[in-house]
Amino acid sequence: MEHGEHLAALLSFLSEKHASVFAAFLADAREMIPGLVDLQFRAIGGPSDAVTVDVVDRGREGATRLAYASFGTVRALALRA
Repeated sequence: MEHGEHLAALLSFLSEKHASVFAAFLADAREMIPGLVDLQFRAIGGPSDAVTVDVVDRGREGATRLAYASFGTVRALALRA
């Protein structure tokens, strides 16, 4: 199991089914994580449906997979969720 896999599923669920809750979560996360711009979700293939999260930071080109984000970023997102 990859780090943040359950967190990715939870955040994806919130963004799809509870947009206002996710928007409030993201606003709070931006206050806690310097440079956080957005969280993007991608479906990934495999034997079951799964999703991964990409972290978009100000000043970085592209996005960083949640599995490769800093421990502080993952922890802040998990604690806030």
